[in-house]
Amino acid sequence: MALAGLLALAGCSEKARLDVPSGAVEVSAQSPSFFEACTTKGNKSDAKASLGRFTVTTNVWNPDAASRFSECVKVNYSLSTGLVDGLFTWDVASSTNQVLAYPNLAYGWRVGENQGSSTRRLPATVASLGDMLASGVIESVCAPGVACTHNTAFELLFSDTPTPTTWPPTAELMVWLQATCGSCNAGKLQGKVSIDGVSFDLYQGTVTPPTGTASWTYVAYVAESTVTRFNFNLKNFVTDSVKRGYLKTSDHLAVIELGTEITSGQGTTTLSGYG
Repeated sequence: MALAGLLALAGCSEKARLDVPSGAVEVSAQSPSFFEACTTKGNKSDAKASLGRFTVTTNVWNPDAASRFSECVKVNYSLSTGLVDGLFTWDVASSTNQVLAYPNLAYGWRVGENQGSSTRRLPATVASLGDMLASGVIESVCAPGVACTHNTAFELLFSDTPTPTTWPPTAELMVWLQATCGSCNAGKLQGKVSIDGVSFDLYQGTVTPPTGTASWTYVAYVAESTVTRFNFNLKNFVTDSVKRGYLKTSDHLAVIELGTEITSGQGTTTLSGYG
């Protein structure tokens, strides 16, 4: 299905499946290349599926923190090209200024899960990483006349083990392509850097969850101008962070995720030709 076809789909079907959590629905179960799911306030479970070299998930964090919450994810994986088209939509009313969901596509092993990896290339030690080319077109927009808070970004998670079945990661590296607030991240501004022809503000810090979970290193490359068409070698971001002492070469890159961190408002993220 082309991206235009995805955009034409309004809402989510009510055809439920047993392997999807209560409150989320998935349709087109007969097709291993298409995933559609919605989730609403009160449902804290994720809907997820394997699509070729990727896994896709609604990745709901804390919907009950919002007075209104709904999210839908539709993804088409081309069996012939290995490329992905996708559509994320959300409607959230929240004043807590915290991320409530990160619907995304993942390449590799999701840290803290037992499902294994979607590719034999990851996890891999930072020292052994080859080129990691990522390209496509992505755009996140707020609904007309409605303010929203979000960032659309790559997230690379690292672990001290090649089987990262437990949370937390040892490090988190993000590449923010688009954001309504570039400084709204977990790091402190360290300066500017240019990678693959794009200028970024570089943030670095430590994430210490209030739950008592171990803390981890956080790095964010925030594009100074909105990036919609991207063509990155993600290894270049890892190499830069290693040189700055933020990452260890002995750690394992577990997963590369691409999605939108949703905080408030109404919006849509469209993705095409991603691989």
